[in-house]
Order: sequence, then structure tokens, then C-alpha cells
Amino acid sequence: MGSKFIAIDIFLENSLRAKCIACNTDFQADITVIKNHDKSSQHLRSVKKLGPSQPRIDTSFFKTNDAQEKVTIAEIKFAVFISEHNLPKRLCDHLVPLLKYIFPDSQIAKEIQMGRTKCTCVIKNVLGQYHFSKMVKKLKCKKFSILIEESTDIGTIKNMC
Repeated sequence: MGSKFIAIDIFLENSLRAKCIACNTDFQADITVIKNHDKSSQHLRSVKKLGPSQPRIDTSFFKTNDAQEKVTIAEIKFAVFISEHNLPKRLCDHLVPLLKYIFPDSQIAKEIQMGRTKCTCVIKNVLGQYHFSKMVKKLKCKKFSILIEESTDIGTIKNMC
């Protein structure tokens, strides 16, 4: 895509439509349509009006300076700690501000942004995916068996554990 492309927003109700934030127009969410819109004169005028204050999409998502990387590592380790010790994720809403208060001189502690929603997403989408793929690799290489126990409780409802 061109260097002047700002961003698109995928509509929640219709994933086949996209919206250019710079032009405030919607169109079909197809890569060729997006590339053609990126080259259009209307889009180029809209981007020029925004000026340098609007961050470009390619620089927004791929910031990799050393300080930001350390903050990301700290957030992931924080989520690992919450998950490993089976602590409630609501604890994040209170523990992160406490860490910022306790360590006011730490730049990493100042930059950590971790609430219960973000912690849940990191556990599910980062840690969960990592451990799932690790387990799949192990199961592909080693023999294993599955033990299934089926029982019926008093109410004649069958349960499979």
C-alpha cells in the first residue's frame, strides 16, 4: 500500500465493508479496492489536510523502541503472574496503580497499562495460543492416551468428564 494510507475501520455489523478514517467514506473491504482508494485523488487530498499530526498506519503498529519493548515484556509477565497464581483479573485494576505509586522513579512502571480486560486478552490470545501450540507440538511427537469416564448422577443426567 502507498505511504500516504492512514487507516481503515472494519464495521462491526458488516465485516465486508471498510471505512477510510481520513476521507470518512466507506467501501468494500477488499485489498484491491483499498489499494485503489489509497491512490485516489480524494484520499490524497484528505491525507494532505490532516497534515503530519495524524500518525500513519505503518508507523502506528510497528513501534519497536527499546523502552516500549520493556513495557510490553513487563505487561506480559504481569499477565503470566496473574494466570500462574490463579488470581482474579480484577486485581489488575488495583495492583497496577499500586505499582505506579510504589515505584514512582521507574519509567516502566509509569508506562504499564494493564486492566482486567487487557489482562484477559493477553492471557487468552498470547499466552493461551503459545501454550496451545507448544502442547500440540508435544502431542505430535509423543504417544498419549485419553481416559474417558462417563457417569450418571442421581437425576439420570449423563456426564462425561
